[in-house]
Amino acid sequence: MHNTRERLISAYNLPKDTGIFIMPSGSDAEYIPLLIAQLLNKGKKVNNIVTCNEEVGSGTLDASGGKFFSALEPIPGYTSHMEGGAGMSDPLLGLADGVTTYAINARETSGGVLDSNPDIEKVLA
Repeated sequence: MHNTRERLISAYNLPKDTGIFIMPSGSDAEYIPLLIAQLLNKGKKVNNIVTCNEEVGSGTLDASGGKFFSALEPIPGYTSHMEGGAGMSDPLLGLADGVTTYAINARETSGGVLDSNPDIEKVLA
């Protein structure tokens, strides 16, 4: 993984101290900005907005809320505190605390593009 990160830094001419996260899926990638937001804003609530919700992976909304998005347990024994193990939409320890997610669709059912700004402004108000 180190070699892959170094090659990406070189290929994109990025500063040497750039952090590169390699994730198995887009849903997994949702955990990174959520964790960073929580670390930089300890004790504060986090509102996480998922735009184009119907066009991203099915696990995106759960993951952006710090929840399991799959029925498979990624780290055996991690959920031993949960009777029967974790299931989809169960909170990840510490990551789901104080997080509210908002799903905003990009399109009407007919396929027309929606203006997401009014919905985003409601969340931010």
